[in-house]
Amino acid sequence: MSLILTSVLKGFALLSVGFCKGPVRISDLEERFVDSCESCPLRGKAGYARVPGCGNLGSGIFIVGEQPGVNEAQAGQPFVGQSGQLLDKVLKFYAIDRSRLYVTNAIKCYVDCCSDDEQERALEACLPVLAEEVSVGKPSYVLTLGSVAQQAFDGRKVTDVRGFVRKFLGLKMLNTFHPAAVFRVPEYFDSIMYDVAKFKRLIDGKINPRPLRWQVVTSFDDVRLAMEALMSSPSISFDIECEGIELGLRILSVQMYSRKVDLAYVFPWTGDLISVVKYILESPIPKIGQNLMFDVSHLRVNGINVANIYFDTMVAHHLVRSYLPHDLNTLTSIYTDFDKYDDELNKYVPTKSTPFSSVPPDILHEYGAKDAIVTYDIHESLASELAANGMTALFHTVSMPLLSVLIELRFRGVMFDVPLARKVAKELDDKIAIAIASLKQITGTDINMNSPKQMGEFLFGKLGLPVLKTTKTGAPSVSKDVIEKLLSDSRYKHPALDVLRTFKQASKVRSTFLSDISQYLPSMKA
Repeated sequence: MSLILTSVLKGFALLSVGFCKGPVRISDLEERFVDSCESCPLRGKAGYARVPGCGNLGSGIFIVGEQPGVNEAQAGQPFVGQSGQLLDKVLKFYAIDRSRLYVTNAIKCYVDCCSDDEQERALEACLPVLAEEVSVGKPSYVLTLGSVAQQAFDGRKVTDVRGFVRKFLGLKMLNTFHPAAVFRVPEYFDSIMYDVAKFKRLIDGKINPRPLRWQVVTSFDDVRLAMEALMSSPSISFDIECEGIELGLRILSVQMYSRKVDLAYVFPWTGDLISVVKYILESPIPKIGQNLMFDVSHLRVNGINVANIYFDTMVAHHLVRSYLPHDLNTLTSIYTDFDKYDDELNKYVPTKSTPFSSVPPDILHEYGAKDAIVTYDIHESLASELAANGMTALFHTVSMPLLSVLIELRFRGVMFDVPLARKVAKELDDKIAIAIASLKQITGTDINMNSPKQMGEFLFGKLGLPVLKTTKTGAPSVSKDVIEKLLSDSRYKHPALDVLRTFKQASKVRSTFLSDISQYLPSMKA
């Protein structure tokens, strides 16, 4: 994007004082920037309609969406359609009065259809209006909905910053998914609820995260103090940083956190410090971590067998919210009020293949220490959530012991029955062939069941079955859960659905586990 709101806001910062001498009508803002519409690629397209912001411009709280829909175009107000109704329910649940806020969109006009390029250029044309709304309204808090709204401010996407409080030119911002996304991916609803709850705490002044404290262990005195704190703690969390994710790559540092002293200790992977790390991690103190399969495996390759693996936050979150992402960024946004702390690190690690050894040690140490600290905090919240859901016993007697077994399997391997695998592969191939023939018999034509487009046209077009879910592009979804929901409803049962389910199940197992058996056994290739 060639223009973002940062530059526009700086240009209007001085002008805003003059504009605020008296009451400002929203219509005045629109009129001042009517010239910007002349360069908009959406002007003159089918269905074109401008939809201004509405509400209390001086409330100090803005909600900024992406672009009006057809219902908004008809009503002349933002967020009055299906997405707006969902937004209203969420706001009401957290006692946020929409009538007291100012609600607008980054792109001010609706058209029946526009390309990604046209949408980007329309955003550039609309930015001066949004900039003036912000300059005049001077909000203290902004909730952005979706990527387009967030990009208008700082060029970031929802996947980069969702759920974290960010400071931007004096504003406190929080981004979440656009409500419309819930109708494509229902699992996003929980994320929106978490984020709006945090936004409510933000505007109520209840987000005040404690400072994160860490110390790099370098001297004998550092070692002594670290040992005293860690070895006397009821439990510790730890995290390692490696050059990359592949097993066997060099460890760069190990971080351990003690709640007792609220301090993370960073042990560079060097000399006698490795022996100190080994002594602590092989002690019976309960160990807490995020994705311990990674950390424990890398340490084992380096001669450290971590003892008493007590709590894995990723495993725990999978138990209580299996349908949400389980990465540390997501968990930090949900269960803590800490800021997003990996931006500086990402400047040096722009891709997953970039080695962490390219990161300056002070930045890497800070990042690793914060990982260890937030992991401990997340574990406390998840322990409470497990208890509330009656899952504590399941977690500690099944999930965590199973993790230890899986780590052991990673090193010992498993016996693989090649003849049986080939027999199962043949049976699956037969199932797939029968499913393809059966569908042709039912429909009288060849339909590629691997083509969502062809299956969508058949199921929702020819058969007239209801569209339960759409993809990101708005096309009807023919995913496994959609097929199961249709099959579970007696009104929509059709033999083609049973055939499609059989095909999907067989194809998934065949392609995932048995696509090429010989690739797992180099010495037995045909």
